[in-house]
This record gives sequence, structure tokens and C-alpha cells, in this order.
Amino acid sequence: MKVVRNLIIVLFLLLLTGCSSTQATVENHKKIVDLGNDTNKIENKKNSIASNDGTPIEIKEKMFIAQLDDIFNNSDDYIGRTIKIEGLYNSLEADGKTLNYVYRHSPGCCGNDGIVCIEFVGNDKMTMPNPDDWIEVTGKIERYKDKTANSVRIQLETLNIKTQRGAEFVSQ
Repeated sequence: MKVVRNLIIVLFLLLLTGCSSTQATVENHKKIVDLGNDTNKIENKKNSIASNDGTPIEIKEKMFIAQLDDIFNNSDDYIGRTIKIEGLYNSLEADGKTLNYVYRHSPGCCGNDGIVCIEFVGNDKMTMPNPDDWIEVTGKIERYKDKTANSVRIQLETLNIKTQRGAEFVSQ
């Protein structure tokens, strides 16, 4: 008996909340955005990235992957800008050239087996560090074309070997 009474009460409450002879009006309380001001803010931000006021863009370890991804995907905003980045050093041989790069370990296809890197070039007379030395690279982003595609790299201004290491593994 109690079950039937409870069921009737639930059905009655559903009828009260679901059926109404008057339409409820919903007021729109969204703030109207002045598009002119927001557009200016976006343009100013873009100009601050594209302009080279001499202040290097520091690639921090907390957003290492995201910042490098932005440089590769939006390279026009970074060409000519000075970049400062720290990480591990390594090189590889390709087509008779030595390619130098600064990298950090990252998530990959099978766990933590990936790397995130950017190539840097200097003059041929420079002495390069040992593999896996912790380095700080400062230089300007430039566009280059290899056999397969266009890409970006750092035209080296300074290279410092550091004793204090940062996070070798990054996830963002």
C-alpha cells in the first residue's frame, strides 16, 4: 500500500513540474562583448609575438610541448623572433650534414618514449657539446626548406652548457 501511495505522489509531482499552461520565459543574461575592443586585444597580442623588441621568448618546461607546437604551427608569428630554450643536446647525421637539436623526453606511442625537439644551426667552427649535456640555446627562428618540406629552426646566437638541469621529461 505504501508503495502505491509513494508512486502516486511521484507521478503527481512529475505532472506538476512537467505541465504548465504558461510558457516560462528565460532571460538572456549574457554579457554583450564589444568586438572592437576584443579584436584590438587579439591584434595587439599578435603584434607583440611578431615584433622583435629584443626580449627573447622563453620556452618554459611547464608548457614546453605546447610552445614548440605553436612555433611550428604558427611559424609566421615567430620568424625573426629570439627564442631561449633549455634541454638536452643531441645530433644526428642526415644527407652528409650534422643536425643539432635541443630536446626533452615526452609521451610517445608506447609510453614515455617520445621526444620534442627543435633544430638549431650555428657556424661550422663551433664546438658542440656532448650528447645529453644540458644546454641553453638562444637564437632567432628562421624558416628553411629541406628535401621534403618547409620547417623552422633556430639560428644560433649563444649556446651555453649548464650544470643545473631542468625536467628532462615534459608532458605539456
